Amino acid sequence: MPEIFEYFNLTFSFYSNEHEPIHVHVKASERESIFDYQKNGMKTKYYLNIIKAEHLFDYTVRLTFADYTVKDIDFGTFLLNHPHPQHDKYRNPVYFNRFRIKNGNIVWGKNADLCFHEEDLYKGISPV
Repeated sequence: MPEIFEYFNLTFSFYSNEHEPIHVHVKASERESIFDYQKNGMKTKYYLNIIKAEHLFDYTVRLTFADYTVKDIDFGTFLLNHPHPQHDKYRNPVYFNRFRIKNGNIVWGKNADLCFHEEDLYKGISPV
């Protein structure tokens, strides 16, 4: 990937024909973040996109983000302390384990009955 800029230990790279949307790779040591640009020119935080989710135990899920950061998040406190008809069924382990990745986020249900803010999950903050 052609380097377009280097600043301290950050290397900025770009391929003009890699894939949409237009984006820039930023590497530091062995870590990499990818920033893409929307049509309005606003920068989005691509590294926040969840690329993998695996159930560990109870209500805990291991999330892998686009920059390969891994966080183990316990959704149990939220499910047990916030009763609501739309997501009460996810207290049942059978339904809880039916999560999927949609648009870079972990969601439950056909219409994303249950989803959480990616930035908090990236920081390792369990929903309360």
